[in-house]
Amino acid sequence: MPKSRTLNATLLAAALLAAGSRASAQQTAALPDFNGLWRISDQGSDSPAQVTARLRAEIRREQSPTVAPAAASSSGNAPRSGNGAGGGRHGGGMGGGHMGGGGMGGGHGRGGGKHASTSSDDSSGDNDMLKSPPMLDNDSILVVQQDARAVQARLENGEQLDVRLDGNHQQTLDGSAVARRQAGGPDLQFSLEFGDGGRIEETWSRSADGRTLQVVEQWQPGFLQRPVVFRRVYQRVD
Repeated sequence: MPKSRTLNATLLAAALLAAGSRASAQQTAALPDFNGLWRISDQGSDSPAQVTARLRAEIRREQSPTVAPAAASSSGNAPRSGNGAGGGRHGGGMGGGHMGGGGMGGGHGRGGGKHASTSSDDSSGDNDMLKSPPMLDNDSILVVQQDARAVQARLENGEQLDVRLDGNHQQTLDGSAVARRQAGGPDLQFSLEFGDGGRIEETWSRSADGRTLQVVEQWQPGFLQRPVVFRRVYQRVD
């Protein structure tokens, strides 16, 4: 009897392990094959100028006295109009990433006084924040390698984006960010968290013929309350 129980337990454990392995394999198999050399396509892609314009518009929107700051209390009290453009960014602006995501090292000094004239698009306070999102200046070519464990994408400047497919955290982009895959769907979805409070959420989807890659990015520098969304479209060239 003891031997029989031991055998049954062993068979049950093996069956559970096999079932887990099949489920993991199915999850990996459901992800499209992103392997290859991908080149940016101007058709369908948002240009850096368009991304900057959206960033400027969001900064303007959040500078409006009618927009409650992100750190406002749950009482819902609106900020005083005398706070001007600085409301909502004071004390929260840590930047949006070492690689260009608005990394300003803090929002102090931008709300009033020195940069009080925020009505002009050329104000130095806004210009300081109008930095390119991380990777945008170096993403015209992607060299992607994918296996059952991870997706790796090498950028033009030699930096490498690494995303583990098991959902665990992964240091990436020369240590400037932490990547983590998000669950759900046939697309590759992951987040990038930067040390200064910036965040990017990306969704990779591939066309049915395997020749087109679409990357949708939601970029939220630390000084913004909501993300700026843009799209990059690539054609496979190998």
